[in-house]
Amino acid sequence: METIPEEGRAQYTGPDDIASLPAMPNGAYVSDNSGISFQRTEQGGTLWLGDVSFPCEVTTARAPVAPPPTVLGGPEQLNHVGQSLGGRLRSGPGTNYPQIGNIEDGTYLTILSNTGVSFDGYDWFEVALDNGQRGFQWGGILCSNGGQLVGLYASCQNIPR
Repeated sequence: METIPEEGRAQYTGPDDIASLPAMPNGAYVSDNSGISFQRTEQGGTLWLGDVSFPCEVTTARAPVAPPPTVLGGPEQLNHVGQSLGGRLRSGPGTNYPQIGNIEDGTYLTILSNTGVSFDGYDWFEVALDNGQRGFQWGGILCSNGGQLVGLYASCQNIPR
């Protein structure tokens, strides 16, 4: 049961139906044609479905949480060509994961996805090397060929060699 005082009604949402209950002068909400009524009390209220009553508790509605904005470099699949500026390849997105390889400066790779795990202002990315090896590298030592990706150090065109 949801009371909507600014509209002068309450709304009952049940397993099989939805009913709008207009407010009555005594503070109750009643729908004559559905047999549903609601009387608010200090402790909560009572919902009547025909001649069966159900005690209710007062709760406050939670504001909807807005989804995070979609940005290039988010958790979606990227399959973006980039280069490593050297460093460790890890088995997971963070320094707490084991090192599974080293990548030389300038090595081309495919940036598969942004894990959403951030460290020191850059994100961890899942990458694939030309030899088929996959792992994770920190975005602070990655650049992209073809524009700046959110969470990476830079576009490779902006790095002096």
